[in-house]
Amino acid sequence: MLKKDNINLKDIILTDSYNYPPYNIEIDGKSNMLKITLAVAGFSIKDLKVSIQGAHLYIRGYQSRYLSNFKCVYQGISQKNFYKKFILLCPMIVHNIFISNGLLEILLFQNYEEKILNINIKDQ
Repeated sequence: MLKKDNINLKDIILTDSYNYPPYNIEIDGKSNMLKITLAVAGFSIKDLKVSIQGAHLYIRGYQSRYLSNFKCVYQGISQKNFYKKFILLCPMIVHNIFISNGLLEILLFQNYEEKILNINIKDQ
């Protein structure tokens, strides 16, 4: 595998066309790190799963319905499950992942060993 000096947006392909949940992709050119941030309000750590297998980054959200004595008369907060799959054309490994204030942040850096990894999410 050839080593790349800098990561760029062309190194990441989102394989679905759904806009839910909204996300950002940021690149730090100095440290050659990549950050993917997803808006996951209403999801807890146990509702989310992040894994990386070879060139594929998988992010899944399975939101359990909460029980309430209240009857919902208007629902503006989505409770949809989601699945995101990114293809990383540059080999990456997860450096850190955490959830804070309804945002799931995944920090990645270049890696040259192919492994299957399931990543624990930290509460920030």
